[in-house]
Amino acid sequence: MQGLGSVHEPQMPSREFLVEVMSPVYLLKLCYSIYVSKCVEVPLFFLPAWFLRTQVLNPMMMAATGSVKAMQIALEKHSWAINLAGGYHHATRCSGGGFCIYPDITFMVHFARKWYGIKRVFIVDLDAHQGNGHERDWTGDQDVHIMDVYNHHIYPGDTVALEGIKTEIKVTSNTSDEEYLRKVAQKLD
Repeated sequence: MQGLGSVHEPQMPSREFLVEVMSPVYLLKLCYSIYVSKCVEVPLFFLPAWFLRTQVLNPMMMAATGSVKAMQIALEKHSWAINLAGGYHHATRCSGGGFCIYPDITFMVHFARKWYGIKRVFIVDLDAHQGNGHERDWTGDQDVHIMDVYNHHIYPGDTVALEGIKTEIKVTSNTSDEEYLRKVAQKLD
């Protein structure tokens, strides 16, 4: 099915694809149930590694490649695309957390630069939590502008990652929809 409104199923990535962005040591740690449990913050350590691989890691890995595929579709065909999974903004090149294993946002930036020669990237993170993963990965890169709209009173409270945010919009659990949209619109003007 091709064209506007088509659905694309991502493929399982190769090890080379993963290692191009992710730390090999981190990928090795993902072979251990106790480490995966730490990353997803759910006590799954009693489950065998093969079960976690097939039921947790592989689906998340495909979701991460789905983000890269959506980026490709947007850049090559339609100017936009949506990945219904992914958005693993707590994962970095070398660690996971907050139920995020694979750093799909970092993958997208890396491959947009490599495959399409894109120099400047604007990441708009509208999740309630601070997107500390991609913020840590791109801290110091002046060509990656991160706008993060998040509740600074909740997880993760990563002060080191704050250095990666170029446009910060703090909200609280009491922020109304209207106020939220007004704050975002003011920063985009």
